[in-house]
Amino acid sequence: MSVASGTVTVTSVNFRQYHDDGPVPSDLTWNIRGEGLASPATGLVLRNSAGQSVLSLSMSSTSAVSMTATSAATIAGADRDRMFELLASGAGVVVLTLQNGSTISVPLHVASQEDWHHPECD
Repeated sequence: MSVASGTVTVTSVNFRQYHDDGPVPSDLTWNIRGEGLASPATGLVLRNSAGQSVLSLSMSSTSAVSMTATSAATIAGADRDRMFELLASGAGVVVLTLQNGSTISVPLHVASQEDWHHPECD
């Protein structure tokens, strides 16, 4: 395996968790970029602290030395609780895999957190 070279910046990974009947779906959104990569990017995943893949994250564009990923995925059913716990606990890791077999890992840290949002409760 090659030594990774390059910089990966995770601008945001955001999970919005609402009731099923709410106006906004439960989506995981991300904004990630890689620059100065030693090899083209081939994969981007969200893993837990044990290294298990939780979700494949789509990339918006790639080149020989850079990548961007700005997208969203709907998280359904029981996976909502697991996703919330993963991100709220700070145990998530974004991993970029390069064509040369190397990886760049970025541990996620909680910048802000709110519990379940119940708009109809006052």
